[in-house]
Amino acid sequence: MDAQVKSVKECTTSFDDLGGGRFASASKCAVGGRVIVSRGTYTYESPTSTRTESHATYTPAFNGKTEESLVQEQRYVGNCPAGMNPGDRLMGNGTLVRYGK
Repeated sequence: MDAQVKSVKECTTSFDDLGGGRFASASKCAVGGRVIVSRGTYTYESPTSTRTESHATYTPAFNGKTEESLVQEQRYVGNCPAGMNPGDRLMGNGTLVRYGK
């Protein structure tokens, strides 16, 4: 992923290994007259869980937003149920959300 992102001409990107299962990324992209600046951290909390925190700013605003933050906590809870496909998400209430729908 590192090499792929760094090859995008409109972006400058850095990835840093912070040690202890923590990684940081930062990027600045100019796309369609808009500048997007983002920073984030990715932490392996255990062999089966991760935490991601990211923040992005948009100049000018994108879909009415000038910035947004996202925190994701993911953990392995077992094998996927029958009928689940790659990219699908199983929500906390048991609802299956299909990828791309």
